[in-house]
Amino acid sequence: MTHFSPAVYVFWSCLSTSLLAFLIYHLYKFDRFKSLRRIRLWAYVHFHGRWGQEGGQGAFKRIMTFAYLISVPLIVSYSIGMAVIKYREGYSAVVFFGSKSSCSSTPSMSPPSMPLCPFSPPLHFIPTPYQLWTPQDLSLILPLEMIFSVAWSLEIVSHLEELCFWLFLTSVGTSRSHWFQSVYFKIWAAGSIISVVGLPVVTWLKRADPTVCEAWTFLVGGSGSLLITILSLRVAQAIPRLVNQVKSAGGEPEVVVRLSTFHDLNVKRLVFRFLFVIPVFILAVDGLQTCILLNFTIYLDFLASLIGIGLVASSMLTLLIFFPRSIEREAGYKPRMRSRS
Repeated sequence: MTHFSPAVYVFWSCLSTSLLAFLIYHLYKFDRFKSLRRIRLWAYVHFHGRWGQEGGQGAFKRIMTFAYLISVPLIVSYSIGMAVIKYREGYSAVVFFGSKSSCSSTPSMSPPSMPLCPFSPPLHFIPTPYQLWTPQDLSLILPLEMIFSVAWSLEIVSHLEELCFWLFLTSVGTSRSHWFQSVYFKIWAAGSIISVVGLPVVTWLKRADPTVCEAWTFLVGGSGSLLITILSLRVAQAIPRLVNQVKSAGGEPEVVVRLSTFHDLNVKRLVFRFLFVIPVFILAVDGLQTCILLNFTIYLDFLASLIGIGLVASSMLTLLIFFPRSIEREAGYKPRMRSRS
């Protein structure tokens, strides 16, 4: 992403800052930050809760809360940091050399590992290539890339936990089963370790060439996010069946309403999740090709903007789903008990 335009990073900075403000505001309105108190991560691992019990639900929400409280500020730091660097380095005039019949033409100041197809005029004004950055800004590339990969790995952890938890609920229905003893919990634990360790390691191993490093980070992270998003389609199909099971079992109306609301918000969120992962995967595959068609073109800024919109919108919907506010409780309203005659 060292070749993104400065405007893209300003856009990302605005989006991520808005997400952070929404996160803090929503958690405050949800429970006055009670979900952040008395955290015991070891208790989460050893706790054996059942569906519907407050303890298991609280442990689940604490993991989601801390994953977001760590990842969102990291995304904000990355976006603002890269925006400052990009505007500090500015733009450079680049002359392209080569024949129009092949992809072997090379710009005089472009990264040597990323040759461009000569589909445009010889002279271009592009964001200054990282090879021409000052030593101070060059030294910030790897730390910022590591921040980005750690934030993305935590985002994968939270979405994988959500996916596995809902697969567990839709598989057991209304029966009393232990989430922490299920195979879905074990899948989430293993996947979380792979994500938190694997994605930063990939970024570190490919650090020699920033453009290749970014492409591999996008490919690995995008593959994980795309897989989770595709599997989430199964949850979207199973929720209506779960709603019918709860109704048949005489479940509380509040539970039915929450499940129906979740299904509606989840469908919208899946649209934005695909809006996020598809451009990521496209840019990753394009960045690893010998002849790059999209990077360094107007399509790059367009796809990068879609990535930011998809990520922030889907994250906000996730907060609305798993931290649902009760307007009745906030207003101090208590429904009257109906008398039976």
